[in-house]
Amino acid sequence: MPPMPAWTERIRPPADPGVLRDRCVLSNGRYGVLLADDGTGFSWFERWTLTPWNGDPLDSGAGVLLYLRDPEMEGFISLGSRPGEGPPSRGGYRREPGRVVMTRKVGDLEIVLETCVPPEACASQGLELRRLRLRNHSECDRAIEITTYGEVVLHEPPSHAPHHAFSRLFVYSEFVSERRALLFRRRVRDSGDAFPWMIHALLSAGPVEHETDRMRFLGRGRDASAPEALLAQTPLAGTTGDVLDPVFSLRTRVTVGPGGLVERTLLSGVAGDREAALALTDLGSADAVAAVEDRFKAAACAEEHRWRELGLDAARAYELERLAAAVLCGDPKVRPDAAVLRRIRDREQVPESMGLKPRKVYAVPTVQAGQPAARFWRELNLPIDVVALDSDGGIRRL
Repeated sequence: MPPMPAWTERIRPPADPGVLRDRCVLSNGRYGVLLADDGTGFSWFERWTLTPWNGDPLDSGAGVLLYLRDPEMEGFISLGSRPGEGPPSRGGYRREPGRVVMTRKVGDLEIVLETCVPPEACASQGLELRRLRLRNHSECDRAIEITTYGEVVLHEPPSHAPHHAFSRLFVYSEFVSERRALLFRRRVRDSGDAFPWMIHALLSAGPVEHETDRMRFLGRGRDASAPEALLAQTPLAGTTGDVLDPVFSLRTRVTVGPGGLVERTLLSGVAGDREAALALTDLGSADAVAAVEDRFKAAACAEEHRWRELGLDAARAYELERLAAAVLCGDPKVRPDAAVLRRIRDREQVPESMGLKPRKVYAVPTVQAGQPAARFWRELNLPIDVVALDSDGGIRRL
């Protein structure tokens, strides 16, 4: 799991949480994704962080980015990170049961990106699906180039964070053309180490290009808002193996006819070994489109069932997600005042048996957090400790 600060319940209300930025958490209790309204975020599985995250609200991490480019247009469109230098667009973000939906309209091109975390039953694997739909409202064919990008961690946060540049040296990448997939594994340095395999794939696509070297994709002195791989308009270099700074990037091209709709799905996930990771791309069905739809429906059903079990409605659940995401992002709007911080950081008032060793402390009022929040976040397997500060100075874990 990613390194997160503890959550501590505040004894008087902070700012209205309705002003918090739109962020959500999709999780099946093992595999999780945090997504913000601009598409940025990060992914984790059990105790392993998969894509980078440092908890800084001003540097929210990249997550899985998606770039679209029409050879007839200048620049490109990016979903996630800062927008590319492309044509003007209108966008939207909404949370629905089991998924997050991002929409963009660029001229006659309508873009819909849906993300879900299916409730897979196997404890040794997990995945996220991002379904891209492109609709052409013009009277001419549109040729669209689709490029994905994300950085690879595949490590436990306490081991990766202090020496992240060194940590990346031990990740090996591989491209499996028949699966249109990139595989990543971390070389074992100690006999007691064990790491999952990570996969990133394009489902039901045609020929794909690939890249796993960050420098070759971004270029010197550039970041994900204007990568060299998009500005140069040349094929991806296809670098794999022991790269210095591993990333995943796949590229394919589609043609959308007049009034037509094209759908492509991106899969990212982990499994216990190479074969199991590759098997994730099968989705248990020969019909990939139907299999993806089944996973989205299953994610919605699982989430609605969780809400019923906890006595929550959708609005309340989404509010608790925003609050949790604010903690994970280090949002200053949920920071307590100095008096509360002194109480929490007074070691004499925190029993050692509770094991509370927060790096940072955040707070919301009882009416917004409390026991339902603690149960909900435990169901999502979020690394947030919920404790109550009693008026007599006591501290209770909820």
